[in-house]
Amino acid sequence: MELEEKLELNKIIRKYDGENSFILSLQKALKTSKYLDKVLVGKKTLKVLSDKQYQAAKTTLIKD
Repeated sequence: MELEEKLELNKIIRKYDGENSFILSLQKALKTSKYLDKVLVGKKTLKVLSDKQYQAAKTTLIKD
């Protein structure tokens, strides 16, 4: 999965305002987890999830 696609999914996950517990757990992980991989984009360091988590989030968000 490309970095740009991951960053777009991060934006969607962070803005998600629903009841899906999986997406809510990903939101929490992006906010608080210190074990996630970090990527330097410009001057910002952003956290990224695993490819499997992004794939699952993508299919879940398309259904919602």
